[in-house]
Parts: sequence; structure tokens; C-alpha cells
Amino acid sequence: MTPSTSAGPREHRFSTGDWLEAAGRVEGQLLLHSPIEKPRWKARLAGSHTHAEFPGTAIAYRDEYYEVTAVQATADGRGVVYTLSPWDDRHLLRAPQTLDEAALVALAEEFSRDQRPVPSILWLPWYGALPAEDQLRRESDDGVPATHATIASSVVGLAVALPTAAAAVLLLVDPWTFGAEHPELGWIRRTCLVWFYLLIESLVRLLVSLALHRPLGTLPLVLLWGIPRAVRQHRDESIQRAENRTHRPPDASSLLQARDRLHPLPATADSPEALEILSPLPKPDWVLGHTLVRIEGSCYLPTDREVLGTGPAVRHRFRLEPVETLALARPPYEYTTSDPALRAREIVRRRRAHWVEPLPFVWGFLDEGHQQRLERVFGHDPLPATQLNYRVTSVFATLVATVTLARLVGAVHVFDVLLLAVALAFLVEAPRRRREHRRGRVRGSWFGHLLTPAAERLLARLEGPGPPGTRNTTGQNER
Repeated sequence: MTPSTSAGPREHRFSTGDWLEAAGRVEGQLLLHSPIEKPRWKARLAGSHTHAEFPGTAIAYRDEYYEVTAVQATADGRGVVYTLSPWDDRHLLRAPQTLDEAALVALAEEFSRDQRPVPSILWLPWYGALPAEDQLRRESDDGVPATHATIASSVVGLAVALPTAAAAVLLLVDPWTFGAEHPELGWIRRTCLVWFYLLIESLVRLLVSLALHRPLGTLPLVLLWGIPRAVRQHRDESIQRAENRTHRPPDASSLLQARDRLHPLPATADSPEALEILSPLPKPDWVLGHTLVRIEGSCYLPTDREVLGTGPAVRHRFRLEPVETLALARPPYEYTTSDPALRAREIVRRRRAHWVEPLPFVWGFLDEGHQQRLERVFGHDPLPATQLNYRVTSVFATLVATVTLARLVGAVHVFDVLLLAVALAFLVEAPRRRREHRRGRVRGSWFGHLLTPAAERLLARLEGPGPPGTRNTTGQNER
């Protein structure tokens, strides 16, 4: 939605209650009257004998850049007035805030979220049982720390499961004496696997939240929330693909081999020679007139952009004009024609990272080679993940072996024999994995062979030169 014009061309009003007018005192200066204080909008800090002047927040409005030079409360105390002055080119332009309808609505929503009261601490165990994605959303919306919620939920789970699991062990090991003295506890023996599972899961979640500072939900709720959500998302995506097959932009996964088209533009009477780039993806970090772009050793400034076409055939046209190398005041963006493939790879990497970052224990089963590949692409940390994995599996295998041996004393069941074999396999490999870890090396588990296809699928088409996230360490987003 575009801000409506009222009372003449020098005043603009927005649906959020903000209105903008020309200051009149200084040429080009604007006043933004706002009912709320804008998050991250800071005024200029004047210089003194002890420190230099620090510019205020940069504001982008109608292809012009301004600086917040003053912030004052209104006379009635119900609003704020921001003084926006033309940007001084002496200062480096960094991450300007956009001034338009959509940006003001987003700032108003963020302000409203910041004003919400923090939920009661009694709700922390419930929030901590939710999937990690929902916990992070709660942290963003309500200010509930996701890691603290996971810790609270894990502690409650341990408080419930520990005494119950201990009673179940006594009932299984000595059913004649302890069971005869406490016949009312027979239901614990029948549901012992549930309590052992709750105990192990609570321990794993507590270790993950304390060691890796990451939220981790409980598996039953993750499945209860995740399966319907995945079904709904798949259904909505299918409907969207069917309805907008010819209008939707290309998916990032289809652009992993894409390249830009680059060709020179000859000089004309009105404009100097330039370069034109046709790209399948937008480059939102390229600020017109400010982002320096280095192409084959020469530096350019983007001066114009345009969207051509719709749907999968959409192209983003950029016009870049050369600048003198000696005039560089900041590192340039290192550009190659494979730029869209690298951007698409980063988008796909962020999507798949949701399957890697919250599950270090699971990927700790893998061998050293696969964990190192996950580290290069997703930032997975092999050594802590392997240590957490063999410690938890050792504890779990010990409990399972103890319970199954106690059950086999009375009668032999095939299921118990299989559980005992799996537990012994984990216990046999644990000492060697521990020794390798102490030497600073990773040794996977036999169970990791079952997870290898899943790891290969996550890594598919994301490896190669220029790993995602590191392709432009010197000049990306220099604004």
C-alpha cells in the first residue's frame, strides 16, 4: 500500500498514524510524526573532545537517504517526532531502514510485541515441550527464552520420570520381594518403557540445551505438531502451485546451477558506458548508488534496477556504472556470474538447516567424513555431537540391557533378545568411540550407516567451491 497524499505534496500520511512533512527550516529536511517510538531508530550522537561524532540511523525514503538527527517527544507526550536530515556523504552508509507503508507496519507490529507482558514462569515447561521452531517463535513474539523453556521442561520430565523409572527397575529386578510389598505399583512395571523413554529423552534435551544452547522439544509433541503441519504445508503448496503455476517466481532449488547474463552497454549522449546484468534472483543487498561491486578487477556502482516478466521467467535487470578504484572507501562486493547459484544455494541451505541444527545427537552417529561435510555446509560441530551421542547411547543401552536381562530371567521373548543385542552393540563400540574422541577424532556408530542416506540427501548439491555463507566475506552488504 502506498502512502496517501493529503494537504499538498509536502505532507504524507500512513495507515499506522505516522505522517511526514517538510521541516521548512533546512532545505531537504523532513519531520516524521509517529505515535510510537521506532525500534532501532537512533538519533545522531554529537562529537566532543573525547569521542567523534556518530551518525544517526540511516533512513531510505523514495530513493533518497536521510539521517535521524534528532528525536523529540511531542508536547502532549503521546508521540515522537523524528528529524530526518539529508545524509552526509562523509559517513559510511550502513543498513538503512526503509520508510514506507510496509516498513512502518512492521515496526508497529514489532513495537506491539515488545510491549506484551512476559508469560508466567509456570508456562515454561509447556513451552519447552513444543518443537524448537515454536519455541523460537515464542521467544521472538513473547520474550520467552527458548533455551530456558527447554531446561524447565527437561527438569520437570526428570522429576517425574526418575522416581518412577527407579521403581520400575526395582520391580523388574526383584519382582517377588519388592512387587509383593507394593502391589499397587504393578502399573509402573507394565509401563516401564514409557518412563525409561521419558527419563532418557529428558536427559538428552537437558544436555543439548545446556551444552549447545539450543531449544529441543519432546518427540511426541514434535510429531503431534509436525505431522499435521507438514501435511497442511504440502497441501497449501500443492494448491499454490496449481493456481499460480505461471506466475510464481522460480524456486531456489531450481537455480543451483543458474548464472547471470552480463554484457556491456555502450555510452550514449545521456549516459556513460555501463554494464547490464540480467539475473533470475533479486539482489536486495545492492543499494543503488552505494554498494560497490567488483567485476573482473574493475569496480562499479549499481545505478538502476528493474523487474522484467513474471513467474519462472522473471529477470532482474541491473545497470552498473564504473567508478575509479582510487575512490573506494569500503570493500567491494566480489561478483561473478555464478552469483544467483550461490544465493540459491544459501537459501536452500537455510531451509535444510532446520533438520541439522536442532539434532546434533542424531548426526553424532555418522562417521567422521559425513560429520565434517555437515560442518562445512551447516556449521555442525562433530566433536561435541559425537561425545553427546556416545554418552547418551551408553546410558540408554545400559538401562535397556539391565531391564531386558531381568525380563529374560522369567521367560524368553524374541523382542527382548533383539533389544539386548542392540544394547550390547552400542556398549561394545562405546569405549573405542570414547578413546577416539579424547584424541580429538570422530568415530561414528554402526547405526550411522542407516542415517547416511538422509545426510546425503541434505548435502545434495550444496557442496563445492564457495561454500554458502562465505562466498563474499569482504564486501557483502556494505551499506
